[in-house]
Amino acid sequence: MKITPKNYQEIAKRAYSVDSKYKDGEITRTGDKFILSNGTQWKVLKARENNLNGFQGMAVAPIVNREVDTSQVVIAYAGTNPSDWRDLTVDGANVMSSIGGLQLASANSFAKEIAKAYPYSDISTTGHSLGAFLALAQGAEHHWQSVSFNGPDPYNMLSSQAIQWVKENPGMLTNFLNQADLVGYGGDIIARFKNGKLFWSVLGVKISTTGSEVVLNYGFKGINPLDYHDIHMWQFDEEGNLLDGKGKRYGISEQAVFNSKMNLLSNSFKKQMKSLEDLKKRLAASGGALSSAEKIYLDSAQALAIVSTSGTEFNLALSKVMKLYQDGVKQAEEHWQETLSEAISIGNELDKWEVYEALEEVGFTHEEIVDFPTQIYQHKISQVKQMSEKFKSLEHEIKGKISELVARDKELAQQLKSS
Repeated sequence: MKITPKNYQEIAKRAYSVDSKYKDGEITRTGDKFILSNGTQWKVLKARENNLNGFQGMAVAPIVNREVDTSQVVIAYAGTNPSDWRDLTVDGANVMSSIGGLQLASANSFAKEIAKAYPYSDISTTGHSLGAFLALAQGAEHHWQSVSFNGPDPYNMLSSQAIQWVKENPGMLTNFLNQADLVGYGGDIIARFKNGKLFWSVLGVKISTTGSEVVLNYGFKGINPLDYHDIHMWQFDEEGNLLDGKGKRYGISEQAVFNSKMNLLSNSFKKQMKSLEDLKKRLAASGGALSSAEKIYLDSAQALAIVSTSGTEFNLALSKVMKLYQDGVKQAEEHWQETLSEAISIGNELDKWEVYEALEEVGFTHEEIVDFPTQIYQHKISQVKQMSEKFKSLEHEIKGKISELVARDKELAQQLKSS
C-alpha cells in the first residue's frame, strides 16, 4: 500500500504514546491496533521503551484484508515532549551529547532487532523532533527510506558508509521542516539556499547536511513559538501530501518511491526464492523414492502451489516495477523538453546556444536531467530482468523435479491428477 506523508505524521505522533508516562490518551503496547485518519488499520509489531535514557520507539505494519502485511514495516521513534520548553531545550542539546548518543544506540539496536525479525520487509522510518533525528540516522545507517518532521540533521553523527549511501541516494531521506520552527529549522536567519539545496551556516561556516531538508513556509502567525515545532501544526491535502501556507503541495520524492517499489520486488524475490530453494532441497533429499511425509506433502499439491504462487506474485511485482522505471525514463525526457521550451520562449532574443549556456550554469543539462537518471533506470531494469531469468530457471528446474518424483510413484501421480 502507498504510505503518504500524512500516514507517516500520524504514525510518528502515535510513537509518543509508547511512553509509560503518556497522559494524552491510551499507552501503546506491542500487539495493539490503531486506525489512521484514512481508515487504514495498523498493528504494533513491537513497542520499546528505555526508562534509563528516555527512548521510545515502535514498529508497525498495515492490516490488509484482515491480515497483517509485513511486506511494509514502519519504525517510528518518539521525540521529547513538544509542549515542554525544558524538554525542547534538552532535545537540541541531546542530539550532540552523550544522552543523544545513548538514544541513538537504543534506536540502532531496535532497528537491528526489527530488521532481523522481518528480513523480507520494506522498512521505512519516521519520527518528530528528536525522533526525526533518530529516524533519519537509522534510515541512513540501514539504507531505508525516512519521512520525518522538524528534526535536527544527523549528518555529523553518521558512519562513513551511511554518509556515502546518503550521497548516492538523494531523496531517500525526507525531513519536513517548518520555516518558523526555532527548534527543528533554526529560523531562516542561519540558513541559505544555493543551487536548490539547503546549507546551514553559522558565522559563515558551512555545515554539511544529509540533504533531506524540505522547508515549508506557513508564515509567522504571532502564536506561541513552540507551536511552530508542534507535530500537529502540519496541514495536508486529500491525498495525504503536505501543504504549506500558500497551498503548495509536498510529497515523497520519486526516487524514494522507485526505491521502495524495487525493495518490495527484491524482498518478494528473496522470500519466494527461499521457498523454492527449501522445496528443492526437500525433493532432492528423497533420492529415488518418496517417504510417507513427502507423499502427503505432494498429495496435497502444496509443492506445485508454492511454485505457481511464487511465480504469479513475482511476475506481478516485476511488471509494476518495470513500468515504474520505464515511466521514469519517459518523464525525465519530458521534463527536459518542457523546461527547454519554456526557457527558449522566455529568452526569445537569445541564441539557442546562449539558452543552453544559461541552463548549464544552474546545473540544468541534458546529461544531468535525462542521461544520468536514464542510466540509473536502465541499470535497475537490467537487474529486474536478471532476477526474472534466475527465477524462471529455478521454477522450471523444480517443476521438472516434481514431475520426475511423481512419475516414480504412479499411485501418487494418480492422487495428484484426481485432486
